[in-house]
Amino acid sequence: AGVEQHHMVLDLCAAPGSKTSQLLELLVGQRSKMGGTDPCPAGVVVANDLSAKRGYMLVSRLHHHATSCLAVTNHDSTVFPAIHLPDAAGKYKRLAFDRILADVPCCGDGTLRKQPHGWRTWHAQMGVQLHPTQLRILRRAVSLLKVGGTLVYSTCSFNPLENEAVVASVIAAAAGGLKIVDASDRIPELKRRPGLTTWKVPSKKGEYFASAEEAAQVKTGVRPSMFPPSNILELGLERSMRFLPQDNNSGAFFVCVIEKLSAVPWENFGTVDESGDFLEREVREVQEEDMPVPEPEPNSQSIAAKAKAKFPPKKDKKHRDPADFPTTPAPEETVCGKVFLKSQGDYVDLASQNEGPDIVSSMAAKYGINAAPG
Repeated sequence: AGVEQHHMVLDLCAAPGSKTSQLLELLVGQRSKMGGTDPCPAGVVVANDLSAKRGYMLVSRLHHHATSCLAVTNHDSTVFPAIHLPDAAGKYKRLAFDRILADVPCCGDGTLRKQPHGWRTWHAQMGVQLHPTQLRILRRAVSLLKVGGTLVYSTCSFNPLENEAVVASVIAAAAGGLKIVDASDRIPELKRRPGLTTWKVPSKKGEYFASAEEAAQVKTGVRPSMFPPSNILELGLERSMRFLPQDNNSGAFFVCVIEKLSAVPWENFGTVDESGDFLEREVREVQEEDMPVPEPEPNSQSIAAKAKAKFPPKKDKKHRDPADFPTTPAPEETVCGKVFLKSQGDYVDLASQNEGPDIVSSMAAKYGINAAPG
């Protein structure tokens, strides 16, 4: 089913706004088909984009619709916040969307026909770099979708790492909570090809791997979610659609329609009491495992301590400790008949060493000091 006038619709990556504009037309068009007189239908379209600059462009492009059933937001799609609204009884409930469009950021190699300058920057590793972000967006979209709702995942890319790999990873992790819808009856004159079930993953060195086990033997940096899962033939990826330029004299696109059958394992939304305070926090999609901290060995030194002991820091001559420079009198200074000898580093009572003043004079002459009594 398409968009109806009471639906809550979310466009996660909306800018520049052409698809959002079509969603608004569908929403408002349903009201006119039903013969309604209310200028604003019950449904709402939420258009979101990560870039504030593109968000302003989105508002400028959509203002001509002159409708109040549009909300523009500026959030990261991978962590788009859950919205809680009060019902008639004053209890807050989480808003689940009936329809979600996730036209995710991609390498855009499907648009090279109209943008040939993209060949200068294109490389096979772009899919590897974008896959984690696309995967998080789709997982978040599934969390925000109502059970029984429909989600459309799309890109303008040929790369299976951005298309089938993302969908297959989410469908496999959903444990039966999601299914791919066969949309071949929609616009039958539009030629399409089924989704792929086999592909290889490139590494930075130009190597291609067919499985995660094969890539694990070499430190490649690729993720297991980039490879086809073991049950890929059971996921229905052939129902996803690939639109190639030579088939329709257009750009290239990948479209997959997903229906949510039940709650998925990674969503665990908290409840809210009547005052609006959260009783439980929403669990993040990606949780870090609590790794045990190893106990230090007895009488063991840290690596830093060992290195410091082996290689003591050199003192800066310009900023040395004042204690390294004891205040000493001049060599010729005398204190109560004693003189300071640099050779001995202390005051010496020359007269006590020999009763005669000649000895004092000779010692003073030897060390080049004035031995006159103070």
